[in-house]
Amino acid sequence: MGKINIEKLSNHYIVRKITEDDLDDIIAIMQGNPLFYEYTDARPTRDDLKRDMTALPNGKSIEDKYYIGFFDENQLIAVMDLIDGYPDEDTA
Repeated sequence: MGKINIEKLSNHYIVRKITEDDLDDIIAIMQGNPLFYEYTDARPTRDDLKRDMTALPNGKSIEDKYYIGFFDENQLIAVMDLIDGYPDEDTA
């Protein structure tokens, strides 16, 4: 699959790659969704998020991974973990 131009994923929000500097903001978003945590054993931690930033399914490389944030000006409002070409070549 070709490289995805993440800036074109939104006409309204700034879209950029998430870094470790954004981890506190990601945790704040996740903690703002308590209903999700009623149905899972997951809890957002810095260590878990760091692992998520590089986690890949078998057969995929880091070049296929887009761990990105959507920002309304400087405020993170959404996170997307996208794997290009997974689970098949025509899917992301």
